[in-house]
Amino acid sequence: MANNTTAPQPFEIKANSRRRARRWALGVGGIALLGASAALAAPLLGAKAESAPTVVKTPRRVRVAKVTAAPEQRGQRYPGTLRAHQRATLAFDLGGRLTARSVQVGDRVKKGQVLARLDARALSNAVSSTRAELDQVQARLTQQKRDQRRTERLWKSDVISAQEHESSALQVDVLAASERTMQVRLREARRMLGESVLRAPFDGIVAAVHRERGEMVAPGTSIVELSGDHRLEIEIQVPEQTLAHLSPESDVRVDLPLAGKKNLKGTVRQIGQAASGTGRLFPVIVELLDSSGLRAGMTAEAVLELSAQKALAVPVAAVRDPSGERPSVIRVRDDRAEIVPVSLGELLGDQVVVEGPLAVSDQVVIAGHAFLLDGDSVQVVP
Repeated sequence: MANNTTAPQPFEIKANSRRRARRWALGVGGIALLGASAALAAPLLGAKAESAPTVVKTPRRVRVAKVTAAPEQRGQRYPGTLRAHQRATLAFDLGGRLTARSVQVGDRVKKGQVLARLDARALSNAVSSTRAELDQVQARLTQQKRDQRRTERLWKSDVISAQEHESSALQVDVLAASERTMQVRLREARRMLGESVLRAPFDGIVAAVHRERGEMVAPGTSIVELSGDHRLEIEIQVPEQTLAHLSPESDVRVDLPLAGKKNLKGTVRQIGQAASGTGRLFPVIVELLDSSGLRAGMTAEAVLELSAQKALAVPVAAVRDPSGERPSVIRVRDDRAEIVPVSLGELLGDQVVVEGPLAVSDQVVIAGHAFLLDGDSVQVVP
């Protein structure tokens, strides 16, 4: 049986030998290259792991101020507006057409001066008609009195009966009553005519006008506002705890911040006996002792110097969340921030009274406390 396997030729043996040698060389070279790469990478990886930096938090720079003792005599400020002690909003008691208004805002007027008039033709006619009716009654009464005297003589002479005599006397009484009624009606008609003229009830300055000539006005419609130009006062609203320190004739300091006037002398004139409004505040009237150069309507502040209990105060800038439910300050101790909850009291200029675990001379942060947490490291700067 013949063997078909062809024996390899000499040149094929040589070619196969060269391919195997090349693959072996590449394999050995790759392993060597991989080893060299690993050898080079190992120091680098080790160096990276050994040189990882430690995070160090830099202290926050802050400014501080000291906690102080609040003054025992504290000036509490209450805002208000100056107004005239004498003031009135004037109106007609009856309605009609406004035929004249003789004043403007800012005019000075005297007591009794005419400020405005209504169309009074109907009222004037009513006065004339009532006067005429009264004249008629008075004429009849005069005649009846003469008749009554004649009747008296005839009755005494037994010429007429007692009944006729009494009837004549009764007619006199009836006409006398009618006269009195007509006199009352005449006085009322004249009063109504007088009400058609609006007059100043006191010396003062016209503060406002509300209606113009030719307008129809109803009874009670405001026409002119009048302010006295002598005594000025300010009405303030105070809480119950402050009310206990006030009494009539108490001295009060008044400032006019917009006018640049300070330390004006005032005195308490009236103290309200009942609280009003949602804040349950009591009205207090303070009168200025010298109103020279001042005008009603100026912005004013009444400063009440009141004795108070011992308390602590911090700058307003030190309070965090002052209008929230949990106001607090940040105290600095051993270069660490410490959050201290406080309760807020009254304002004292740029400071506020506080209650909390603080002491005089404690340092509290007044600048740089945004995002500052309890226990954070801080650095105090000037």
